Amino acid sequence: MDDRIKALIDGAKRAVLGPDDIDRDTIISLLDIEPGSEEFVYLGKVARDVSRFLVMNQAKVGTSIGLDLCPCSASCDFCSLGEKWGLVKECAELSDDAVIRIVREKHAEGYYQFTLRTTEYYSIERLGELGKKVREEVPGDYFLTANTGELTVDDAKYLKGCGFTAAYHVPRLGEGRYTPFSSEERLTTMRNIKAAGLMLTTGLDPIGPEFTNEELADKIIELRDEGPVGICVMRRESVPGTPLGDMAEISDERLSQIVAVVRLSFKGNIAAHPANRMSIGFGANNAAAEIGATPRQDNENLSEWIHRHHDIREMFLEAGYELVSKEHYGNGRR
Repeated sequence: MDDRIKALIDGAKRAVLGPDDIDRDTIISLLDIEPGSEEFVYLGKVARDVSRFLVMNQAKVGTSIGLDLCPCSASCDFCSLGEKWGLVKECAELSDDAVIRIVREKHAEGYYQFTLRTTEYYSIERLGELGKKVREEVPGDYFLTANTGELTVDDAKYLKGCGFTAAYHVPRLGEGRYTPFSSEERLTTMRNIKAAGLMLTTGLDPIGPEFTNEELADKIIELRDEGPVGICVMRRESVPGTPLGDMAEISDERLSQIVAVVRLSFKGNIAAHPANRMSIGFGANNAAAEIGATPRQDNENLSEWIHRHHDIREMFLEAGYELVSKEHYGNGRR
């Protein structure tokens, strides 16, 4: 093993478990490690060890519900819902009863984290009313997260008042190049979410081989500096018919390496998408099962789960995690 790389990994572990953060050069060096190498294996082992301490070896399986299968005028180059690409021609939406049924069933099975996902310009009032209905119809302690478009402070306060606990928002890789938005627009919404008293979660997304290690490092630091409670490391899926549909995707090994590097760069929760055994073994402690509309698939059947809860649960248990129980969630409405 390269002693210099081993020392970098060991130093990153000391930093993330202490008061410090690793710097940009260290992040780039860790991203430069060759997948499959001895250093790669050691990186994953150390990242998994860090999760035992930082998140008390506890894992969470979330439920992510895509509400609207509709053409989106934003037309981001990687998104199957882009109006310009013509893959989705009409609008279909999960009914309130369907959403409530999903939350009720999964909550009864012992899952306590639910995200309502929408296209960019979905009505904030509609989303808030749905959040209220979910809270009224499914009593109990659980987290309810909004994943929607840009929010003002008043928008975010409104969602909080409707029962949402958190909001997920991302200044994407390639923002302004593959999307019509700027990182600053996204960052403003992230800050508005926190100002409103909602918990902020975010993502390193969508990761493809088109991004350099330097770009990944800069984005990791940008996300870390915003103080989220969690970061999701998400692969770009190449959807045929979109502008990026013919581009290569990163491998599970590369996704897992980036998970490990984010784990050593950030003191909060780490999610991986799509979940796989290696990324969980490399330090991810969150993952979500998805149902409904998604920008990463062709959306032929809204009723099918893309990732099933029990499959993700088994991956976490195989990796030696404990699944978070109701007691560890506390009051999901705080």
